[in-house]
Amino acid sequence: MPIRPCSRRHFLQAIPAALAFPGITAFSQTPVAPHPLERLLAEGEAARSRSIPKPDDGVRDMQWSEFSPRGWKPNMTLDKTRVSGWKDDDPRALKLMAELQKDWQKAPAVTALPDGLIRIYGYPAMPEGEAKTTKKIILAPYYGSCVHSPPPPANQLIFVSLTTEIPATMYQFPIWVTGRIAAKSRSINRVRAAYSMDDAKWEPYLYLKYPMRRYRLPF
Repeated sequence: MPIRPCSRRHFLQAIPAALAFPGITAFSQTPVAPHPLERLLAEGEAARSRSIPKPDDGVRDMQWSEFSPRGWKPNMTLDKTRVSGWKDDDPRALKLMAELQKDWQKAPAVTALPDGLIRIYGYPAMPEGEAKTTKKIILAPYYGSCVHSPPPPANQLIFVSLTTEIPATMYQFPIWVTGRIAAKSRSINRVRAAYSMDDAKWEPYLYLKYPMRRYRLPF
């Protein structure tokens, strides 16, 4: 799958990778002492988190970090300082992104998964091109893709078959997906998702009302 410049319109072609909505941190930084204001904001976010509706009985909430095997690391990682001055269409950037994506698509799945229903939120990529609605999506933990924010590893992508249509315009908004997850790899448009969910239900995630957990790559 070719990597395109940062663009809402090209979200499908690149499969999400990091930007646009609250607090995505893709790369570790040197720890610094939190500012008092940051602590107050964090406490406020924690209070908001407690307001998030719980899933239905028998449904388990899962986080993206649970889908990466403990101790797994890719062969390649991105040095942000190296690409800070590059444009998205820089030949060096395109080559690096292609190599990075090829390596990250080998990411292994966790085989010990819950037997019952799970709920997880993320951003839906629409594999069916220009269709106005679809029942097939690839769920990713964040939205957007460019050289400064590479597409996520395969074990951070879920191929989802929905019971009801989802509008193509939802690609830029977070959603909740509920269903049974399996370590069944699926590939579409040269993008590999390490997990699959069949007959899943979806609903909008009210991101203006409920906080979104800060995402970090699992290595």
